[in-house]
Amino acid sequence: MIRVAMILAMLATPVWGDTPKTACDWLARAELEATLGAPVTLTPGFSRTNAAVRVSLCTATTEDGDSLALLYRDTSDETRSPADLVAAYRDELASVMNPPPNFEELDLGLAALWEATMHQLTVWSHEGKVMMVFTLFGPHARERCIAVARSILEAGG
Repeated sequence: MIRVAMILAMLATPVWGDTPKTACDWLARAELEATLGAPVTLTPGFSRTNAAVRVSLCTATTEDGDSLALLYRDTSDETRSPADLVAAYRDELASVMNPPPNFEELDLGLAALWEATMHQLTVWSHEGKVMMVFTLFGPHARERCIAVARSILEAGG
């Protein structure tokens, strides 16, 4: 009986293989067609990896030109509290933007911020080791960014 239960559990659980390494790998797992309303083409941007950090950029674009960009950063050794992550990000952007960004905190991942002027959703996960920055213009950008972020978080991102 236990053997049957284990087999059923394995069949019900998707097998993903290796954890995705790039932003395009993560976007490929998201429900982009449902969120953007059309089939998408994924275009990789830059990708950098060293012993301390892995960073990549990917853009998902529809035939109509609607596009969502994901900047995905994974740091192997960095662990910070949600409050520290949010404070550091707020300070960093305030130092380079005039006027300073106006963030809305969201209950998503470890911590999340929406900035309406930039149409950007920043989400942290994995004890702060992963930061995802979604950028999407057009109608319902906030809701669509949140939907893609949730999809990636559910896939383990």
